[in-house]
Amino acid sequence: MSKVIPILPCGNINDQCIFYESMGFTTVAKYTAPNAYAVVQHGDVTLHFGGSKKHTPSENVCMIFAEVDDVEKFREQVSPVLQKCGI
Repeated sequence: MSKVIPILPCGNINDQCIFYESMGFTTVAKYTAPNAYAVVQHGDVTLHFGGSKKHTPSENVCMIFAEVDDVEKFREQVSPVLQKCGI
């Protein structure tokens, strides 16, 4: 096995794509029916999301560990977006 990509839960697939696009990701696939699903990509990073109206973000126990070469550069890129979202 050379790669594992988890499918993360989200409440609204369109909002999820917009959020990640604002951080520089590109939506490479998005389906809203019959099952909500999306794939976003930024360089070598690919994230998959499965949508569910039953998903409650505040009760989400999923996490992602991201290892980056330049943590300061990464922080500078995503901080404005996270601040807008109150994160």
